[in-house]
Amino acid sequence: MRHRVSTVTDSSCIQTINWTSFPHGTAIALTVIRVCIRQHRHLDGVQHMNEQKKLGVIGGLGPMASAQFLELLTSMTDAKRDQEHIEAILYSRPQTPDRTAYLLGNSPESPLPVMLDSARTLESLGCRVLVIPCMTAYSFAAEMQEKCTAQLVNPITQSAKLLKAAGKRCVGIMATDGTVKIGTFQKALRAEGIEPVTPDAENQREVMRIIYEDVKSGKPADLEQFHAVAHSMRAKGAECVILGCTELSVIKQTQQIGKGFLDAMEVLAATAIAACGYSVKADIRLIG
Repeated sequence: MRHRVSTVTDSSCIQTINWTSFPHGTAIALTVIRVCIRQHRHLDGVQHMNEQKKLGVIGGLGPMASAQFLELLTSMTDAKRDQEHIEAILYSRPQTPDRTAYLLGNSPESPLPVMLDSARTLESLGCRVLVIPCMTAYSFAAEMQEKCTAQLVNPITQSAKLLKAAGKRCVGIMATDGTVKIGTFQKALRAEGIEPVTPDAENQREVMRIIYEDVKSGKPADLEQFHAVAHSMRAKGAECVILGCTELSVIKQTQQIGKGFLDAMEVLAATAIAACGYSVKADIRLIG
């Protein structure tokens, strides 16, 4: 990838845009930082920018994915010292009702009230940007955003935009049964003119087994089955496969899975960094 930085100034602010140029020439903005010169403040030699926002993480869905998200947030932020990283608060609530079970009608307990309570707690602590390291939870994104004053970062729509910018026309989806049933990724991809591909019933069962019996149980994923599912969608024309569950993102971060994947949690981290007014490292490549 090629990178360039553009700076626009006026009497009140500097706007720096970090662009990432994909091979076919389409440029998308990964990071926009607005620095209001008149309101600069210095504390112990650290320059604070009034547009930098505190991040709230609605976590515990599941716990390992939340931990992995914080690691990504740290490793992807363009910072040279501790004080240049994002101020973030993790509210981890593993007891939040299972999202997939509710969406499939297998449980009467909606996770929405708990997630909203977490969001309001984080807002009360000054968080102006919120994330949920759980892709299935974004099935409730519209209701969450309607009832929250903070911005809820949506990695699903951003993933679709990135794939369109990269020139992808057909993309596979590995996600929970709940996410696949509700169709959040399918709708986002179609909105960008991309044809979605989902696993057949047998392969979808394997995806769920990998998520629940491997990753959520603290075991290494069965990579043979993981790649078998991905291959089945590539055989249907998928040029790239979205890792549309944060447990699948854990696999990418802890095991060698090769190229041809877009990790939705990496997209979540990159988008959160930008939304909070910070920069993503220039060498980050989201589409492998």
